[in-house]
Amino acid sequence: MDNSLSLLAECGDEVVSGIPCVDHARVTSCAIQTFGSKYPAIKRAYEKFGSELRALPMAERTALAQLGQERWSGTALATRQRRELVAVLNTCDSSQIDEIDTLIDLGAGDGRVIEAICSDTALGSRLNSIILVDRDKASLDEATRRLQRYREAGLSIDTRCLDIRDHCVWKGLKAGRTLVLASASLHELDRADKVTVLSRIARNASYLVLVELAADHDAPPTQDMEFRHKAAAFYDALIADAIASLPASQHCSVAGAFLLGELEAMLTHTYAARQNYHLAAEKWRSAILACGFRLIRERLAEILPGGAPTYFLLAQTSPR
Repeated sequence: MDNSLSLLAECGDEVVSGIPCVDHARVTSCAIQTFGSKYPAIKRAYEKFGSELRALPMAERTALAQLGQERWSGTALATRQRRELVAVLNTCDSSQIDEIDTLIDLGAGDGRVIEAICSDTALGSRLNSIILVDRDKASLDEATRRLQRYREAGLSIDTRCLDIRDHCVWKGLKAGRTLVLASASLHELDRADKVTVLSRIARNASYLVLVELAADHDAPPTQDMEFRHKAAAFYDALIADAIASLPASQHCSVAGAFLLGELEAMLTHTYAARQNYHLAAEKWRSAILACGFRLIRERLAEILPGGAPTYFLLAQTSPR
């Protein structure tokens, strides 16, 4: 098994439109040997979708991966994360977040997380303004449609089609009274970019809510076998959850193009190109505190059976 993982690491890498892509024709055969009985969900997904994905031109495979990333929000894991986030926000002392009237969602996706906050939390009922930030216009359009009833009720909803690393995200914003939500978005940033974005949040907002799977994937450029097996176990649980909880018509895009594509990228790309840098909970906490925040509340929840726990954190900008 270790030899097959080494073969995977010898494959080349490519990035199209910000989505990591790998040549399935070069990796599928050794991946099946590699993941065998130890990672059955990965093996099943490769065997079921490998040929279909190999037949697609790179641009189409990239589009399918993007669609899969959007559809992932319908998985059992994503649904439970939203419920847990609502519970975390509703157990906060109201005096801690009473002043918030604007929420900025970095990596808004299809808007399901914001919808849960607006409909099920006291914080959501007090908001005057929401700003949705995502690099994908189709996702922003879907989020806007999902939140239309809140706009009709008087909530201001603005969209910014930008990468969350773009400094223009913060253009024209007034500091204070603002909460930034980063749900499953900051793990796509490497160490330097995490510091840059977290520091900008600290300068432009009062509060940060982080939701991330806690897994120590921010490995050095030279990957070792322990890292590769940690990545395989992480994605095996995600793929199993997607297949078990989504309609069969969505399995190829979510389990195949999106999740398998991410796994392949982690196993074959250099550090700079693989675009997934999950951190363990204590490393998320340290990074956030180092960028000028103080911790208000945190929770590590075992939501995904056999998989990584989800880390929830609420922090406030430290007084200057």
